[in-house]
Amino acid sequence: MPTIVGVLNESVSSQEVLLTFNTVVYLRDDKGYDFDLSPIKLRVKAGESSRRIGYLAGKEKL
Repeated sequence: MPTIVGVLNESVSSQEVLLTFNTVVYLRDDKGYDFDLSPIKLRVKAGESSRRIGYLAGKEKL
């Protein structure tokens, strides 16, 4: 998912980051895609994005 990683790393909008993470959760949970968080270097770390990171890392439930 290099395009998704690029969107997450380049975005300066917390809304865009959240929408992208929602897409990742859908692709991972419903479609079975693997997603590695290690290349993610967010510019924006506000709002719900931290909850999505926690969920994807297995530390939180949605």
